[in-house]
Amino acid sequence: MTSKNPEQTEFQGEDISPSKDGYIFKEILREGTGDELPMFDDKVTVHYISRRLDEVEFDNSRQRDRPFSFSLGQGEVIKSWDIGIATMKRGELARFTSKPKYAFGQKGHSDKVGPNTIVVFEVELIDFGGKDFSPEQDGSIRRRMIKAGEGNLRPNEGATIEMMLKGMYNDQILEERTSTFILGEGCEENIPAGSPWSLFYFSVEVCAFKMTTGEHCKLFLKSKGLVGLEKFNIPSDATVEYELKLIKVERVKDKRPDTDDEKLAESEILKTRADQLLKGSHYEVAIKKYKKIYEYLLSAIFSHDSDRQRCKYLKIASQSNLALCYMKMNNYDDAKRTCNRALAFDDKNEKCIFRRGQCHLAMRFYDRAIQDFETVLKLNPLNAAAKQQIQICEQQIKAHEVEEKQIYKKIFHKSPQANASNKIELVQIGCGPSETVAVTHPTVSTSIINGQSKQASDESLQNDLNKRTSTTSHTSKKIRMNSATSINSTTKRVASASSRTTTIDLESSTGGKKSRRPSLPLYDDANYDLVIIWVDPHIIDSEKTYVNSLIKFRRITDAVFTFDEFEQCISFLDHIYEKTAFLIVSDSVVEQFLPLVIGEPHLDFIYILNQTKRKIKLINIWKKR
Repeated sequence: MTSKNPEQTEFQGEDISPSKDGYIFKEILREGTGDELPMFDDKVTVHYISRRLDEVEFDNSRQRDRPFSFSLGQGEVIKSWDIGIATMKRGELARFTSKPKYAFGQKGHSDKVGPNTIVVFEVELIDFGGKDFSPEQDGSIRRRMIKAGEGNLRPNEGATIEMMLKGMYNDQILEERTSTFILGEGCEENIPAGSPWSLFYFSVEVCAFKMTTGEHCKLFLKSKGLVGLEKFNIPSDATVEYELKLIKVERVKDKRPDTDDEKLAESEILKTRADQLLKGSHYEVAIKKYKKIYEYLLSAIFSHDSDRQRCKYLKIASQSNLALCYMKMNNYDDAKRTCNRALAFDDKNEKCIFRRGQCHLAMRFYDRAIQDFETVLKLNPLNAAAKQQIQICEQQIKAHEVEEKQIYKKIFHKSPQANASNKIELVQIGCGPSETVAVTHPTVSTSIINGQSKQASDESLQNDLNKRTSTTSHTSKKIRMNSATSINSTTKRVASASSRTTTIDLESSTGGKKSRRPSLPLYDDANYDLVIIWVDPHIIDSEKTYVNSLIKFRRITDAVFTFDEFEQCISFLDHIYEKTAFLIVSDSVVEQFLPLVIGEPHLDFIYILNQTKRKIKLINIWKKR
């Protein structure tokens, strides 16, 4: 219905229009709970029914059985909603009658709401709250607006800002101060009081980038959001409130260096600043600046030899220090990658080789770590730290061998009831640190491989192995194996392994009788439907995860093998390659391994532990083939 004279119509309820001029009226149908009201920019969730004055309904969220959410005060809905819902409490049910000025105006809305129509909204406020500012979107940091700022100009990175901070817990003030700092480097001003690694420091910086001058907001911190506030002795299950007010902003010019000479000069400034941040343990901020140096100088070209040498020094030094930042943050994968990038400019850089060795040691690639430290000693025989690191590697290798033996011992000494349908063969082979290999054969499986039953005799299986070791496949040639040498050495290992095989018979699920199966050679592929190659077992974070992972893989495979070295993996593939449907390789060998098998029809899929986007892309290309 189109109102003939909407401006003169009188309605019941409270006049909540901004000028109290009778444009919006509110009637409370059901009281809400608590005293808290929504704030500007809060995310509010409502159910509503929209009608004209003649009771004709034109919209209903309840019929859709889906609540509606929006940001309060941001103009995402009509003005009467932004004004009216701001007066509601959680759980409140209210009726708003709005004249056209704060509703749909002279244009109307769809074919059911004509121009200059008075509309009635019945709204239930289900919930409201601040925007989630936590990195993991887990609600540990939420922001709520107290007062909007002026204008639309926001600070940029490097801007100097003046900000008021006030921390509250249980109505007590934790701290109250006004600080001036460079946005992006607030950690040097102890924003907030506590660790520069806190999520709160992260949220203050993120908030500042989105604030305008005069803006006043409040952060609600709980759980992970409290990290960095330990000095206040706040319980881990508490909620802390911090008020932020942006007082003043001095933006910097958004100008990147254009010429190579400008890039070199800017890189000098960045390195000096980044080194200061590194010394102050502000690693995340330093990382950004070291990365920018490399970005500036990567494509720079200089005519003078002195400039070229300076450019090379800055690239190596920035990458070396960047690696150190990553190491301080226990990010050894990126640290190692950064060391390799620096060594591309100087393959005899002692500091970078040493740091890469430290990364290998931390990642438990002991052989590679020893190689790096030995290279350091060749460059500098007086490097005592490298000698000490080699000793640590040797100690860790011995400890790792003992640890793995204990893990496997626990895995294969289970109760018969837990393994009633399996027979376990425990085979000891010389495969680096992981010398124990588990082979599990289901007793009830009747899978056929190459037309041969898994119940085949030892003689036929051995004949198959001999046949395969008499020729070198196309695949073996492709992976650069010396056929005769690798096969003979493998056969010797197989014979040795078979002579030391221990067979454990468990009750089968049929009749409670024991079923004995022949002891099978380790490398005889004819015995397996599916083979998993699990490289670098040290990546498993704990004994519990290691055991659970092995159990999980046994559900989809007949065998689990572990290898530490690329060549051992290739030697094994020389005999089971054509029968392998599923491989697992680690990040440490995939760059060597993946290019050799891309395009081969025998493999269905490869899963890479510690995946990166670049490797996932390679896998997707391979799968399409």
